[in-house]
Formats: sequence, C-alpha cells, structure tokens
Amino acid sequence: MELSKRDLYRMGDSKNQTNIKDIVGKTVKPIAAKTREYTDGEGEIHQVLSIMIEGGAIYRTEVKAFIESFSNYWEVFAEDNERPAIIITSKSSKRGNPYVNMEVAPE
Repeated sequence: MELSKRDLYRMGDSKNQTNIKDIVGKTVKPIAAKTREYTDGEGEIHQVLSIMIEGGAIYRTEVKAFIESFSNYWEVFAEDNERPAIIITSKSSKRGNPYVNMEVAPE
C-alpha cells in the first residue's frame, strides 16, 4: 500500500499513536508498518514498531516478542495481495510478567 506523506509522518510520530496493549483481544487488519530506533537518556537503543490498521489508526509497541512475531507475519505474507487480520494477545513471561503479542486470525 502506498502511504501519503501525512501518513508516513504519523507513522514516525509517537504522539499520534496508541499503545498496542490498549487493543488486547481485538482483531485488526494491518495495512502498513514501520520500525524505527531511538536512544534513551542512558544511551540504550530501543526499537519501536508502528502499525497502521484499516481505518487509519496507528498503534505502537516496543515489546520485542511482538516485534519479532509481527516481522515474521509481515515477511511471510508480503507477496499476498491482502495480509490476513491479526489478533492482539496478552501472554505471560516465565516470571509471570504480562506482555503483548499477536497471532494470525483464523479465516
């Protein structure tokens, strides 16, 4: 999908984005994705994934497990005309800490 300059700007501007954890349990259809990095005040580099869904809403996350799952999904379905919808899920780490992830929605 070809994004407008306005959409490209919105994809890179966290102020215009909602945290992906706010839609846990929802099924969404991604139409665009962008990753970027930033360095925090302590010099640590963080990766941020921004996803635009049908309707134009943009969600972001820094959760590594989600970014890895989504990157795999984005690559696997890259040649399809339409990527399938995904379900935003909540999982627990081995230590019991919750984190957001995703899975491909059933057809």
